[in-house]
Amino acid sequence: MEFHNALLEEHSFSGDSPQQWRLERCIACRVQAAHLRFSTCVMIDVALDRCDLANTDLGQARFRRCCLSNCKLTGLSAADSSFHSVRFTDCVLEMAIFQRSSFRDVVFERCVLREADFDGADLSGACFGECDLRRSNLAFANVKGADFRTCKVEGFTCSPDGLRGAVFDVQQAPDIARLLGVEFK
Repeated sequence: MEFHNALLEEHSFSGDSPQQWRLERCIACRVQAAHLRFSTCVMIDVALDRCDLANTDLGQARFRRCCLSNCKLTGLSAADSSFHSVRFTDCVLEMAIFQRSSFRDVVFERCVLREADFDGADLSGACFGECDLRRSNLAFANVKGADFRTCKVEGFTCSPDGLRGAVFDVQQAPDIARLLGVEFK
């Protein structure tokens, strides 16, 4: 399925078989695509607003110059995917899977990322503003230069040297110390 220079409004996609999805220079508002499985998903110059992609498997997706706002992405599977110049604003991404994915020039603003899985992801330089990352998995993720200063980070996990180069606020120090097994008495 391909869309170019299109406005998709209140459209519903369904199907059980793997689908190919390519959107270029499109705007999608209130699109329903939950519980689908894509063999290929490419989005270039796309804006998604109030779309539902909950529990959708995007395969090895490629997102370039995209904005996602107020989207329901709970349980989204996007392992081994590539995100470049992408902005997520006010999105719910609880339990989303981003294992081994690459994030370049990506911003998450006011997103719920509780229990999201970034195992092995490249988050270097990503910016997380006022996000809820509680109980998220950042094991073996590259977080060098990633900014978590305004986020809730209690209970997230990482590998022993996994926070090297990440940016946190001093108010988050007790949570980071607990994560590293440090006790203050």
